[in-house]
Amino acid sequence: MNEQNAERRAATGVQITVPNHWWELPLDRQARDDAIAGLVDERIALTPRLSSHRDGLVAMLRAIAAGATSLGAVYCAQAAFAGRRGSSPATAAVTANVLIVISQSDNVGNRSLLDWVIRQTAVQSSGRPPREDHEATVVDLPLAGQAVRLRTIHPYAHDRGTDIQGLLIQYFVPVPGGNGIALITFSSPSAGHARQLTELFDAMADTFAFTDADGEVVVADTPSLRVQ
Repeated sequence: MNEQNAERRAATGVQITVPNHWWELPLDRQARDDAIAGLVDERIALTPRLSSHRDGLVAMLRAIAAGATSLGAVYCAQAAFAGRRGSSPATAAVTANVLIVISQSDNVGNRSLLDWVIRQTAVQSSGRPPREDHEATVVDLPLAGQAVRLRTIHPYAHDRGTDIQGLLIQYFVPVPGGNGIALITFSSPSAGHARQLTELFDAMADTFAFTDADGEVVVADTPSLRVQ
């Protein structure tokens, strides 16, 4: 492979598949607000009953996209749908989000990525309420190779002043060629639906891939992250 082909096959982007009813948010600062308003109007044309919520939807999605941009995200999608908890016939709004950030620096050093994730999580959790159901494992993603998966149920403050349980699932995926780490973060404040959401988030993670300048999938050649 010559130098030009090698450059073309370098991982320069990412892709992931989300359900059709999710909002894939534009992150370009210049066109973001108008594009989001257009997305909402397209959805209202398909689902007219949402028309009375247009302004609220636009404001919410713009705020989410702005927050994602401030974090340096390369991808963000948001969902809001009706969910049913257990055998109860009542439904309630369930929201969920996926965010992808690429870290260009390698702060892992000589430690395994699994050990680094566990240590970083411990540092970030210092002084905060204890997290429940904390689990870190090495998994195989079909298109992106091995990754460290972190699943947590944790409390956080609701805007009404009460603490609620949230679900957080993160995938730490080495970028092919050793050029950083892709952090895929799935989150939802609806931990009551943790089982269903975990299945959904993991299925979405299985579609994640790195892409080259032509939009083609770059097959990962990641060394084993498992403890030998």
